[in-house]
Amino acid sequence: MNKIKVTIVLLCLIMNVGFLPVNCFTVKAASYKCDLKANINYIMVSWPQKKKAVEYGLYKAEGKNNRFKRIKTIKGKTTYKDTDVIKEKWYAYYVVAYDHNGKKIASSKEDYNGVFTGLLTPNIYSDFYGDSRLHNNHSAKQISFYINNNSQGLQNKNNRIEIYRKSSKEKKYHKIDEIKGCKEEIKYIDKTVKTYEKYHYKVRLFLKYKGKKSYSNFSNTIMEQAANTLGKFDVTSITPSGKYVNIDKLDVKIKVKSKKNNGDLIISNNRVNYYYAETDMSKDAYQDTIDYDDEYTYVADNNSHKYDMCFTHYSEDGTKWKRIPQKGYVLKGEKTIYLKGEIYSESKIILYGGSDYMGGTSCIGVWQDYIYLSSASEDSVTFFNLIDGYGEVFGLEMN
Repeated sequence: MNKIKVTIVLLCLIMNVGFLPVNCFTVKAASYKCDLKANINYIMVSWPQKKKAVEYGLYKAEGKNNRFKRIKTIKGKTTYKDTDVIKEKWYAYYVVAYDHNGKKIASSKEDYNGVFTGLLTPNIYSDFYGDSRLHNNHSAKQISFYINNNSQGLQNKNNRIEIYRKSSKEKKYHKIDEIKGCKEEIKYIDKTVKTYEKYHYKVRLFLKYKGKKSYSNFSNTIMEQAANTLGKFDVTSITPSGKYVNIDKLDVKIKVKSKKNNGDLIISNNRVNYYYAETDMSKDAYQDTIDYDDEYTYVADNNSHKYDMCFTHYSEDGTKWKRIPQKGYVLKGEKTIYLKGEIYSESKIILYGGSDYMGGTSCIGVWQDYIYLSSASEDSVTFFNLIDGYGEVFGLEMN
């Protein structure tokens, strides 16, 4: 029995000793990327110089089947012009670097790149990000947007872009401009617009090659309004200020006049509005409206009072009231609207400043619920400063 145990132990030691050196000296090749640039009849492949590398193996796959074949061994340079390509077809490449012993020291296989020897569909998006008060890109006289020329497609200095547009009154798109399209991202400004009009845009790329035009598909479409990115209002509270007790809701009415060159403000009847009252001057109405912590919840101090609020009805003359429809009411530039709503309180006490309270702040804030078309953002912040008699709406697009 003892001999058997000793033999088993020795065999285990021999096996471990035999495998240990192999594991210790197995080195995984470092990963790095190669860059591709497609043209109409060739693809330029380039990659970083790797220290101790004496040659590079270039691998290629046609289509998107990932079946790579080694097509070239390259020494003394880090670029290769592949002319064995067909127009409007996908190709993928990766590079492997070898040292003087033929040992693999780096590979881009894990992060291989693909390109298309044709014009890929471009993408367009609004010229807006962040706070539209800081980036007033739209006005009543111009609309701007960005065109993204897909970097995986054909990149040629002779690429051109056709701009198509239709107004809300037109049924068909028509070409309004043609510009150079050799950059990956291009800002376009349309100065041939009419104030308050809504426009739809789309674009496509084309390239002349051997006397013929090669086109991409049309891009996505966007709709923009020719109006100021920052909307401004004159605001008055019809309901007087006061401390209302023994009630769980207070009916309030306000008057809102949209100023010249404002875009359309879509007012909803959802219960996501807030009314803020300050009993001192420690904050102004603007800060009360947008003073949020990292999770976008209101930060109040001891002098602050915040209530849920909802506008439910509107009137165009201040006498005949209608319920705000589910799709919202559209307040256009230079128009006046009367709004009626309710302020809610579980404490049975509501401090309402109206427009005549002189001790602090009286403000209505709407976070991400009203839609302002000219801000080019799905998220808008609207606030009405009842004491100072003004309001603003602006886009605030989040990551």
